[in-house]
Amino acid sequence: MRSAVVAEHLIAKGHDVRFVSAGRAYKYLGDRWPGRVTYVLGLGTVMHENTIQPGATLLANIAKLTFAPLAHVATAIGVGKIPDAVISDFDPWTARYASLVGVPLIAVDNIHFMNRCTHPREVVLSGAADRTSAAIMFPGVNSMVPGARRYIVTTFASAPIAAGSPGTTLHAPIIRPKVLAAVGTPSDEHVTVYFNDKSDHRKVMGALLESPATFHVYGAENVREDTPVGSNIVMRPVSEDGFIADLATSRAVIGGAGFTLMTECITLGKPLLAVPFGGQFEQILNANYLQREGYGERATVLDGATIGGFLGRASSYAAKLKNYRHDGNVELLQSVDDALAGL
Repeated sequence: MRSAVVAEHLIAKGHDVRFVSAGRAYKYLGDRWPGRVTYVLGLGTVMHENTIQPGATLLANIAKLTFAPLAHVATAIGVGKIPDAVISDFDPWTARYASLVGVPLIAVDNIHFMNRCTHPREVVLSGAADRTSAAIMFPGVNSMVPGARRYIVTTFASAPIAAGSPGTTLHAPIIRPKVLAAVGTPSDEHVTVYFNDKSDHRKVMGALLESPATFHVYGAENVREDTPVGSNIVMRPVSEDGFIADLATSRAVIGGAGFTLMTECITLGKPLLAVPFGGQFEQILNANYLQREGYGERATVLDGATIGGFLGRASSYAAKLKNYRHDGNVELLQSVDDALAGL
């Protein structure tokens, strides 16, 4: 979704844009730009009970790491046609292709906030498990998109640029236009819940049933229509317009600690109870900063008591969020234009 916002801007500027993508992003982009998107092997994670398994994840990705699909990248761009530049949203294959053919590389993503900024100790080292997760993830982040001319890093928080991180600048998160158009929508009494298909939805539902609030739940597999569960839950099929409408009218949100969901909640002024995947330090860092900024809370356990406590405090987070303003991606897109012009 973030890449689509940047791509639409570049195409409107007259650039010839080709895409390399994997997983659900491949379909999302391919539906918008048929014939311009090439599928490549995407790196994945192995989960057990909402926690990343580092060893199993490494083994699952060995073949992909060994046989990097650079040929697919070349196919996406066109045989014999070298691009003027490569923009990578934390994608290792396009980054290595740029190095191989000697063209400028620009990184536009949020994950480099982790390793190209200096963070307060209480945010980065908030517990033994978090320290272990950080120690595992930092080397991987450092190796994903090396050698970019510019690191255009999106964030909702502020932190000083780390020493030895040249070409790094911080910018507001990329927010899709439909979400920006929903800013200011009056709130309802329901709570929107979103966890992706890697989450343990059985545990999520059990926790929600312990709370008297009304929940609209997204992300579970095989939900084709609105399905009531108990007296206070409606499971809903995922649709972009329906989800954004529910998000914009909710009084609060419960979900994972992915950057897209988190920043859309912040932009819409919705307090978020964020539940990071165990062992996924990027999500842990997101949730820690969310709590530090006063926009919501990080939850290590999702149960009725945690949900009740959060909802009881949600109004104070909503008051803080009223001071947050987003510029409609103007500065970020201008920075991308400037980076391309300066190559």
